[in-house]
Amino acid sequence: MKKFLKVACLVMVVSFFIGCAMVMSPASGFLYTQTMGPVGAAQNGPSPKKGEACAESFLGIVGLGDASILAAAKNGGINTITTVDFSAFTVLGLYGKFCTVVRGS
Repeated sequence: MKKFLKVACLVMVVSFFIGCAMVMSPASGFLYTQTMGPVGAAQNGPSPKKGEACAESFLGIVGLGDASILAAAKNGGINTITTVDFSAFTVLGLYGKFCTVVRGS
């Protein structure tokens, strides 16, 4: 009976943490996710510069970072934004990373 309780507790703990560090994504996988997608286009034209800003999640307990469009533009030295995209990455629901990617001049 004690062994059963230990296994049941372990299953409950693992179930509790799986999927906790998921990030926005057009498609997600149980074990691994790595996707990119569009947010929108601000203007047409060439995009010589690229800026990126990210936020991370650990076990769904701690979330850190600034993935805003403004932070991404600042990181890339961009004054005029032409496109805004994102990338998402997760592993086993234990770690997640969401990045905003802007292009412009």
